[in-house]
Amino acid sequence: MPTATRGHVRAAAADDGADAPPHKRQKTESHEGGPALAEREREPERDAVLWFEDASVVLAAENKLFKVHAGVLGHHSPVFKELLSAPALAALEERLDGCPVLRTNDKGASLARLLRIIYDGVQSDWFASGVRLDFADLRRVAIVAAKYQVPAVLDEVKSRLRAFYPTASLQAWRAVVFDDESGADGSRGTLAIRTWDSIAVIGLCRLLKMPDILPVVLYECCSKVSAANLVRGVTCGDELVRLTEDGLLLCLRARDLLVAETARMSNDFIVKPQAGCTSPQSCATKLEQLRFQVINADVASSPNPLDAWIPYTAAQYDDAEKKPCALCADALMGSLEGAVEAVWRRLGEILDLPHWPPNNAGEQAGGDNGVGNAPRAS
Repeated sequence: MPTATRGHVRAAAADDGADAPPHKRQKTESHEGGPALAEREREPERDAVLWFEDASVVLAAENKLFKVHAGVLGHHSPVFKELLSAPALAALEERLDGCPVLRTNDKGASLARLLRIIYDGVQSDWFASGVRLDFADLRRVAIVAAKYQVPAVLDEVKSRLRAFYPTASLQAWRAVVFDDESGADGSRGTLAIRTWDSIAVIGLCRLLKMPDILPVVLYECCSKVSAANLVRGVTCGDELVRLTEDGLLLCLRARDLLVAETARMSNDFIVKPQAGCTSPQSCATKLEQLRFQVINADVASSPNPLDAWIPYTAAQYDDAEKKPCALCADALMGSLEGAVEAVWRRLGEILDLPHWPPNNAGEQAGGDNGVGNAPRAS
């Protein structure tokens, strides 16, 4: 199953996560996968699609039954290859429809989705470059695919996440985050990830060993998710996902540091006209007024230094009476751009994460400080 190539994806609008949906179930990431009592008591049902008469094994997950081909699954997964080998199947005592039954503790819906992706191959929407996948769906499949080590499926997960959270440069990140096709909920490109879902993305980064994008994910989590959601957790699918205690402390500390970085950028706000300015007195007044207006706005205390001062300042330029001459206006934006670039280069230091910026988009650096619990496919 080849992995589809990802193109550029679009950008997320800033959102403090205050309107995150209420928690549906008090279940943490570390306890993921245990079927509810009601599910266990329901009569097992055969999947209408994944029940092949010529298949060789029945997989049971919660109240779902799948009659599938051991050879097909083994071809895509070394774990399935071992679990469904001839000796392993011969050792299974339970039989159904003439086939051995392998009972798993996976979620029925998650295993069904993975099996359909395997059987559909490149025809699956999973590999369709033009299809935007919901993050909750991506996450549940990634968890079970990681358990069974299905590389083609996992490669697609990583490809979409890296496209959503680019790390190559500040410009690459901006090209995604400020794309005109961004959704108000934070979805962009080939993924529908709500802003507050970054809490769950952190755990997924640990599970899939993707520390290269962790600083960007953590930045978006600290700068755009409300403190209430950081503390209480958020729902992803039917689960409550929370940060670890260490991860929560790191995020709260990082928010304070990011606010300080935003405030520090006021020092880079030019208030003196540039050499060659043809209206120095007017520009001096306008620059000072701009600085006063910006530092007294809410943006000055934002935990989002990469996307605070520049858009706000540029918006003031729409008023011709506030805009200095072109020379001074360009110099001001240039100084702010330099300050933002400096923050980008120091993200690893600010967030207490090593190996930043990464050498390349696929760098597998170590050290993530245990920010989020890696989810488990039970």
